[in-house]
Amino acid sequence: MPIIKIVALMSIVLLSYSSLALQLNPSSYQLAPKGSLATHVFEVVNDSNEIIAIKASIVTREWIGNKEHNNTTTQFEIFPAQLILKPQEKKGVRVRWAGDKTIQVEQAFRLIVEQLPVNFTQEQQVSGMKVLHKVVGALYVTPNNLKPQLAFDKVQKIIDAQKGPLLVFDVTNNGGVHSLLNKHHIVVQGHNRLVLAPEWFGKLPTQNVLAGSVLTVELPWPKALTITPQKPLIVSEP
Repeated sequence: MPIIKIVALMSIVLLSYSSLALQLNPSSYQLAPKGSLATHVFEVVNDSNEIIAIKASIVTREWIGNKEHNNTTTQFEIFPAQLILKPQEKKGVRVRWAGDKTIQVEQAFRLIVEQLPVNFTQEQQVSGMKVLHKVVGALYVTPNNLKPQLAFDKVQKIIDAQKGPLLVFDVTNNGGVHSLLNKHHIVVQGHNRLVLAPEWFGKLPTQNVLAGSVLTVELPWPKALTITPQKPLIVSEP
């Protein structure tokens, strides 16, 4: 299947950027693999002053080589998959997990809502530019009673020509659900011990470590952290 690379939770347009033309609420949601909680109705909002046609689709989500990769999937039912929205109108799109009800590890997906290139008015037909909006949300199918389990290794100090000194390490999630680094305090042990607050991870391209995935983290070197050859760098949770 073709691989599609997607930037999460951004409104993407062909000719300009607009965060208000199309909205998806909620932008992140966890479904259960079975029962009534395996279904949810998402609200799609047209905040523009034009009538638009949109379609909804879902793709898989994997984190490989510090990049997100996506493929098409048939594990969901979406209704309606296409709809028309009048200016300032909102409608519901029902999503139901139709995959394996006995999954043991959380499955991660992207819910994509995008405008179709359909002209409804004479003004739209004669316009020389067509702005197509697209919003991408996070969708998970999560079994009960699972927790993330983070492990840290390959800790090192790197001098980057543009960024300067960096603290670099891998985070592996051996648990059953995703985990956001900006919800954690992280301990760095060198010659001295330093606790990094969640704010340290706020500017990373992603803070999300999916279940079963590895994320390589690059942080500005903490000025208060000192190292010696006798003590290896160690990163852990408190």
